[in-house]
Amino acid sequence: MSAVLEFRGLRKLFGKQVVLEDINLSVCAGEFLTFLGPSGSGKTTLLRLVGGFEPPDEGHIFLQGEEISHLPPHKRRVNTVFQNYALFPHLNVFQNIAFGLQNVGLDKTEIESRVKSVLEMVQLIGYELRFPGQLSGGQQQRVALVRALVMQPAVLLLDEPLGALDQKLRKQMQSELKALQRKVGLTFVFVTHDQEEALSLSDRIVVLNQGRLEQVGSPQEIYDRPKSRFVADFMGMQNIFPLASLQENGEIYRCWTQGGQEIHVPKANHPTSEVHFFGIHPAKIRLKRTPPGNHFDNILKGIIRQGLYLGSTHTWAVEAGNCETWMVAQSLYDSSDEGFSLQDEVYLCWDGNNGVLFS
Repeated sequence: MSAVLEFRGLRKLFGKQVVLEDINLSVCAGEFLTFLGPSGSGKTTLLRLVGGFEPPDEGHIFLQGEEISHLPPHKRRVNTVFQNYALFPHLNVFQNIAFGLQNVGLDKTEIESRVKSVLEMVQLIGYELRFPGQLSGGQQQRVALVRALVMQPAVLLLDEPLGALDQKLRKQMQSELKALQRKVGLTFVFVTHDQEEALSLSDRIVVLNQGRLEQVGSPQEIYDRPKSRFVADFMGMQNIFPLASLQENGEIYRCWTQGGQEIHVPKANHPTSEVHFFGIHPAKIRLKRTPPGNHFDNILKGIIRQGLYLGSTHTWAVEAGNCETWMVAQSLYDSSDEGFSLQDEVYLCWDGNNGVLFS
């Protein structure tokens, strides 16, 4: 795919504070790309640079091959959807959506056609004469979304647009947003601090940390194969252990945690031995009452110390080795899983491909 948006050597300062450093990235046409990171990581600032609301101090931004780094917002083929909707309260739905079209001088027939088309996309036909105060939060967000889409931008920027919605409505809007992006085929650049939201919506995720690109990859790559302790921790990998030593042994790495546990990890998944941590998601570990033989690459013995019931799963804290606590998530709907209780002696088992080494 060709790049519709490019960042080259981007740097941004607020006073003496560096908020973005050495940003180099290409965004493909038709891609749903998410900037993900904690507060203060620079994700919203990066979006503002694309929108023209902030100038870069160094570097260049290209849109469809044209440099836009210092163009004013109204001369860029991008539109932004904000968390607070930013609808005009004194204008009705039709007028809000038509506002930008009127400003660029389209005739009345074309405006009516475009507004009707986008309202059909989000199932709001019949709401044209309602005012924002007469709409639900979800309806207001749909209006804000199509108000941006009706301008037919090359890239749509979305700054935590679902953050103000309750959890149930947020889930619904996530599904609608993804379906709408697929339907219109437009490039979406989305900002969120919500890991689950990023995983469910994105074609690619850009993890930002203190103004730098920490890792770029597909949702599965970011979740299953973090390249750093920061990404692993931010994506909710509960089992992260510092390594005391590591040895190459044929096709595997033999690793020892600081708690004394020996772990085997395939070398094919890790091209370098310059790593310092081992990590694995709780759901990728199985619990057994008896030694499972040679069915798993890794087997550790431990004792269940705590349990947490979460509806569809039961999460166990298992003490293994020298006071290391390993978290295991057991699905309550998997008939192959056994029932366990506190103080049970158990075996933690997993395949080598389920774990990951990182710096």
